[in-house]
Amino acid sequence: RSASLLLNYLNELQILGFQCPAKKNFRVFEPGCNCGELLFNFGDHYGAKIHGADIYEPAIKSAKNLDYLKEAEFECADVIQSDYLKKFPNRYFDIVFVSSHFTHIMHVPGLENYINELKRISSIIVCVEIEKFAGRAPMSEHLKIWGFYCLVKDDITYGYFSH
Repeated sequence: RSASLLLNYLNELQILGFQCPAKKNFRVFEPGCNCGELLFNFGDHYGAKIHGADIYEPAIKSAKNLDYLKEAEFECADVIQSDYLKKFPNRYFDIVFVSSHFTHIMHVPGLENYINELKRISSIIVCVEIEKFAGRAPMSEHLKIWGFYCLVKDDITYGYFSH
């Protein structure tokens, strides 16, 4: 598992004011979690309850196989263009963690509604994205429009949104 990568991300996010909750069993959701490599570290290092979703079924199957303690929740779902997020109450998750997710969905219809739903179900959203991707406008510009605080370092955008 890529613990050092997540810890590096979280250290950079501290500059923006992010702190992992001190309480045990805080809830973390990662949309577009792939196999859950980064997400598992929230459970391993911080005692978080983790929940991931991805549209790619083989990735979710791998995540479930890696969940040897059977403490995580992984679901195959289209989190963007479905009502998937509506099942969660307001502020259900303490953290929504987004890693290289927004970069890949900038062209998807309904993106603004999706961002608003992520805000609704979370207390905090943190994200780590590639700043310049495939000739698109810098990711930090988009995040700022959506209300995120941003830090760009080594062509990586760190974003933080809190209510």
